[in-house]
Amino acid sequence: MLSLLKNKWLVYIAGLAFFFVAFRYYGYFEDAGRYLLQVVHFLYPERFVDDVPFMYGNQDNFTVFSPLLLVFFKVFGINHGGMVAVLLLELFWGISAITLFIRWTRQWGRPAWALPAFVACLVVLTNKSYGCAAYFPIIDHILVARFAAEGFVILGLAFIWSKNRYVSLVMFLLASALHPLMGGWGIPLWILYHLPKVRWPLTVAVLLFPLSGFLHLGRLDFFSEGWLGPHLPFTPTGEDALVFSGILVFWWLVWKFSKNFEVSRFASVIFWLCLVGIYWQYAGIGLRHQLLVQAQPYRVLWLTFLPMVPVASLCLWDYFCGSTALSRWLESHIKWVRALFGVALAFLVVSGFLGNMVQLALEQNVGRPDLALYLMDLPARLVPLHKLVLGVLAVICLAERRFWLAIAFGISLFNGSLTVLPMIAIVFFLIPAITGRLRDLLVAFAVVVSVTEYLSALQSSPLLGSGVQSSVFLVVLFVLVLWIACLCRGSGQGALWIPFAIMIAVFVVWDVAKWDVRDELRVLDERQMDAFFDKPVFPQVRERGRILFVENGESPLQSRFKFLTGTYADETINIGELFYKGHFLDARFRKNALLLGDTVLGHWGDYSKRISELYANPDTLLFRVRFLCGAGEITHFATDYGNMPLPRQDSVFLDVKQKFVWLYGCPVD
Repeated sequence: MLSLLKNKWLVYIAGLAFFFVAFRYYGYFEDAGRYLLQVVHFLYPERFVDDVPFMYGNQDNFTVFSPLLLVFFKVFGINHGGMVAVLLLELFWGISAITLFIRWTRQWGRPAWALPAFVACLVVLTNKSYGCAAYFPIIDHILVARFAAEGFVILGLAFIWSKNRYVSLVMFLLASALHPLMGGWGIPLWILYHLPKVRWPLTVAVLLFPLSGFLHLGRLDFFSEGWLGPHLPFTPTGEDALVFSGILVFWWLVWKFSKNFEVSRFASVIFWLCLVGIYWQYAGIGLRHQLLVQAQPYRVLWLTFLPMVPVASLCLWDYFCGSTALSRWLESHIKWVRALFGVALAFLVVSGFLGNMVQLALEQNVGRPDLALYLMDLPARLVPLHKLVLGVLAVICLAERRFWLAIAFGISLFNGSLTVLPMIAIVFFLIPAITGRLRDLLVAFAVVVSVTEYLSALQSSPLLGSGVQSSVFLVVLFVLVLWIACLCRGSGQGALWIPFAIMIAVFVVWDVAKWDVRDELRVLDERQMDAFFDKPVFPQVRERGRILFVENGESPLQSRFKFLTGTYADETINIGELFYKGHFLDARFRKNALLLGDTVLGHWGDYSKRISELYANPDTLLFRVRFLCGAGEITHFATDYGNMPLPRQDSVFLDVKQKFVWLYGCPVD
């Protein structure tokens, strides 16, 4: 087993096979659609005349991502180009992360830990977010510049201890060129690590920089009251403060107590860099400093999350591999320890049972729905206690050098979807006499159930869909894990590569079959986009930002994505409000005109649902169109409604969707 895990090529192949089990293709989802529009704007800026998100400037001014992405769209088209680009980005991210784990585990002299640590990292960090109000995912999965930048940041971290230190610097520079807010933090990390003499001058500059707002020079100024209102975006919450504190404490402990000098020095740099980002975040919000708020300093936290898993596991291994005061105390109180594990098992079973019963009663009206309503908050309230219990059990297993049980408790601590794994780990701790085939069966059962729980909790879970496919996949996985467990126990370890190879092949087949998780409507929309990449819809209308689109009974909020053109308003209209005051004012003006039927500037939260309700009704829709025309806000209206009492001027046939979209002018009164 150890010889297999030390083979770096096996680590790459097996790691990527598991990586793609968790990461799918979602299409132009969320921010991916915005980057698509930036590519179209880069190539055809005339399509976005009078379009608010591009009127004042946009984030494409600060990245080289669009020209790179343009190559894929020119060669493969919009639909297939997005798929190829995401596939390559995911492949690059996975290879970068595996490279980091291979290099770092060898730095510690533990090369066999690379694959388990990488898998643990994915299980812990997928479906997790970071930053103020947990705004962005730790591991991205869509076609955005920050996803590409993350791959180069990871490579920079992987080579931070390389003899040729400039390899790391080049990686950080490339990351900064793709996404300055994400990749830019790698440059001060490299400077502080390799040029420690500049730490104090940088400290003084960092402390004084928030006062630069008093210069009132461009972005070195403060937000006015008429820009963004009293509550700025990305304002830290109480939960954010706890996360910030936890990260700082972790890296301070590694800095002060790590036995590895290079790791200790790296941890000190990460600690100070995190402190800078947190200080700038609070100072920027408190003083309303434009550049500090726009730079979103909390993004430095992303740089700390990925290294935490390998650093924590390897440092804990170093600390607990010998006898400690805790391990000696536990040995002298074995009855209390076993009692604690017994109570923990009862707690996990009862809390899991109650959570499932409440969910069944609320969602499927099973049992006592009235009692479930009373207990519906109980599972959430038990989460802190649940994490405390798992954390204590993990530390005890570490102290007793039962590392595989500690890993089971550790990943369950950080991934709340894993409920069966810690229970089986407790059983193994309490009944060490479980051996032979029974142990193999329990191990296989724990692995398969954990994979099921993990994948079921993912966004657009690959276990959704055909029940037969999912069942076959899980049964085959169970047989393979059982086979591996039996070989490890017996004398046939030389044949371990056979079930490993079969398992990798099964994962690859599953990855290919389940990679594209787009629904049918999204697939149709994205196939239809190819028709509008090189040729705009209704080219005779020059002021694209004065066309209102409503297609398929939906609100105007998806129109820019579907037709790759500027429009009066869509769901991305507020993207540049943080960076340009004029954008903020015009966006709020148009949103209120759409929503209220007047042009009174106001502040609204989630307006998209209300707009959808208004514009899905043809009668209400016609009233709003007449109002916007009368106010001079729009000059044209495009829709798939073919009988609107408005002057019809043109039409376009959507060959993929097999229907017409009509262009109407404003009514002549």
